[in-house]
Amino acid sequence: MTTAYSEYIDYMSQESTILLNLTSIIDRDVLQDITMYLKYHEPKIHQQFTRLDEVYNNYLKSYKNIDKLKSRHIEQLRLKEFSQSQVEQTKSSPEETVEDQSQHSSSFEESYADEDLEDEEVDNTFDLSFPLHIGTVVVSSAEELQLIMNQLITKVPITMRKIPLPGYKNEIFNSESISKVLLTIPIKGFKPSRLNIEKFGQGLLDLKLITSSNFFNKKFKSEGMWFEWSDLAVYFAQFKSSSAASSVKDTSSIGSNTTSTTNKSSAISSPKNGRSKFISDMAETTTRFNAMFNNVRSSILKTNHAEILEDIEDSYNEEILNLQEFKYLLENGLFDLSQYLEKFEKMKIEIIYKSLSRLSEILLKFQKEQTTKLEAFSNNFIRNINKSENYLHDFNKTMEHFSTGIYFPSVITPDTNVRSTSVRTNYQNLKYQFDLYKDIPLQLQNNFNSDNESLLSIASIPYILYQTIKIIEERSNDNVEVVRKLWMAPIEYQSQWRIKQDIIQLVADYTPDLKNDISNKYLIEQEFCNQVLKHLKAQKTNDVIIFVKNWLLEISDSIIPFVIFDSLMNLYNQENVAAADLIKLLSTIPRSNLASLIYVIEYFGNLFALGSIPNYEISDELPEESLLESIEEASIVQVSNELNSMDTIGSIPIMHLILRPSTSKNSTGFKPPLDKYKRIMVDILKLDVRTELLKHLIEHEINYKSKKEAEKLQVKKIPVPVPVPVSESESPQTPPQAKVDSIDRSTPAIVHPQPTQPNKQKRPESAEFTLRPFRTRPTPVPSPQSSPKRGAFPTFTGSLSSGASTTKSPTPPLSQPTTTNQLLPAASHHTNRGRSLSNSFITPRIEIEFEN
Repeated sequence: MTTAYSEYIDYMSQESTILLNLTSIIDRDVLQDITMYLKYHEPKIHQQFTRLDEVYNNYLKSYKNIDKLKSRHIEQLRLKEFSQSQVEQTKSSPEETVEDQSQHSSSFEESYADEDLEDEEVDNTFDLSFPLHIGTVVVSSAEELQLIMNQLITKVPITMRKIPLPGYKNEIFNSESISKVLLTIPIKGFKPSRLNIEKFGQGLLDLKLITSSNFFNKKFKSEGMWFEWSDLAVYFAQFKSSSAASSVKDTSSIGSNTTSTTNKSSAISSPKNGRSKFISDMAETTTRFNAMFNNVRSSILKTNHAEILEDIEDSYNEEILNLQEFKYLLENGLFDLSQYLEKFEKMKIEIIYKSLSRLSEILLKFQKEQTTKLEAFSNNFIRNINKSENYLHDFNKTMEHFSTGIYFPSVITPDTNVRSTSVRTNYQNLKYQFDLYKDIPLQLQNNFNSDNESLLSIASIPYILYQTIKIIEERSNDNVEVVRKLWMAPIEYQSQWRIKQDIIQLVADYTPDLKNDISNKYLIEQEFCNQVLKHLKAQKTNDVIIFVKNWLLEISDSIIPFVIFDSLMNLYNQENVAAADLIKLLSTIPRSNLASLIYVIEYFGNLFALGSIPNYEISDELPEESLLESIEEASIVQVSNELNSMDTIGSIPIMHLILRPSTSKNSTGFKPPLDKYKRIMVDILKLDVRTELLKHLIEHEINYKSKKEAEKLQVKKIPVPVPVPVSESESPQTPPQAKVDSIDRSTPAIVHPQPTQPNKQKRPESAEFTLRPFRTRPTPVPSPQSSPKRGAFPTFTGSLSSGASTTKSPTPPLSQPTTTNQLLPAASHHTNRGRSLSNSFITPRIEIEFEN
């Protein structure tokens, strides 16, 4: 029977088909004529408008050009009048210009001659005050400075400039050269160091004895700089004596007052003053060049205003004609286009009226057909669809395809950028860091006290889970049916909140009474757990079951970790799933999770009379398959359907308490795959599957126990002698049997053979020593189980490979005597699990003697 929604969908589908047909009819009979008419005339109209637009733009350009020509004409007239007024002034100016230039050249020569004389006087009157400080050196007299400068100028290598620069000398030297020379020559008070060299060079630069090749460099550095000797340095290097210098100075001063005019003329003609002669020649050449340049410029820049005015008038006349032509084209085009548009509009209106008449005829016919169908649909809906059977059908269909799933009772993260793990850690007692809802492997386990070891099958079960289930078991002997209904009932959130609030208040106010064991975190957690259990024992059975459900929902991860959720779902995408594949996948979860899973499933098996593992919680001996009860699969399927039902509001499947996906990926809601949940629970409730899971659990516990005992034996380190290198053909010798028997055979242990020979073995030479290879396994392997095995002790690896299958365990029995042969077959030892022998790595003591 179809529902109202599907009926309306079908009706709307038919309506959409009719509307599509209507659109095609309208396109063909109504819009086709007007569309063809517009497609034919539209390009022509656009072409005419484009042509008129170009003519109008040309008209505007021509009008602007005429305005520009009129402005240029007026400007040229003014320039012509101005140039005529300047012609007379330019005729008289050349004679005056030549006289001024001759006077300027003579004065130019005299000024440069004066400057040369002044430079000569300055060169002859260099004077420095002594004693003179150059860096850390103190120069007491001019003779000492002459000696230093003479040595520096003669010994510092000179390099010629590749490109001569005016005003600079062509002979230059670098700072590295003068630094090397300063280290070789003896200077009084100079200590050779980089700092003193740079101070001495800076002193030469400050006294202008050296000049930097770069105008902006005012600092001396011992590397990467170029300098040249100044005239002052050359003067002091050629300095003779103070008396001779004074006599020369006196003689020049006597004659200076009487022969100033003669000195000027001699300075110009003297060979010593070649620079002045060069400047005078340059001035004469510049004068001649300026005159020639002015003549050429005047001839080039001379403007013929008459020709320019004539050209402007011709352009103006031509542009006036173009303007009138564009005006005619524009007016005539507008007239023709108006006539064309008039005919176009008349024909368009006629076509529109005819098309609208056809449209009204089509719509009337369509309206009649639509009314007939709508009447038939309404009668059918009232008589056949609007019934109570369809109400229930639609509700069930909605529940089946409902998009919202089960609520995850996790703490909502206030900010998406905050990691959820940091928010989830909410301690019920902040002082002692106690968290009742942490992950199962982190919970306090039954075997937390090494002095009171429990059975391997229940050793890793969380203490709080084990004890609460025991409380429920004690009360379910008389009212089994009531307990079953309580497990299948939905969660009462008010009771859950009340119980949780009481427990949180109890844990927060409690202070453990541990005098000397305050640092033992296991005893502290036991005290808190005992207080919670004491409170639960005083509550009703319904409250205890509500607490267990809430605890299983709010722990950090479910009993079956979320990391294998996707693998389980992919496995059950198949129609038939082999029990071996399910066991193989579940056996990979941690020991505590696997022990908790077996314990919870075993509890439900006993509660719903689905059989139990013989001697479970009594002995670790595994029963034979012939002793297992045979349970009908139909009974298991019925129990699985009841436990995983979501018929009522607030119902949570039992499998959701055991198996959940990642909370971060499903924080907005998760719709559990009930079909897969039911199939998984049917498989794990089977007695043979539970037995195999228990078998794998005991194997994990034995391996874990053996590893812990091996770690205890590794605490005492015995010096290991370095064996003599053996060739590849020789096989390693096994230690004496008596040494191995002295250690517990049930656990892997390190056997260190003791040297019995009186002579100590020879230490290997350094050339024969090689590093031991670091053996790793293929990635990814979970850390820290990927630690390398130590192949230096064959007895240790041999005991591990054979201890679980050939020797008996001397460990005292916990409840009943058990042996490893009874627990595990020889081929079931987990030697291929990729785990190392221990978490600690012992480095052998190797004494190495290197040759000098």
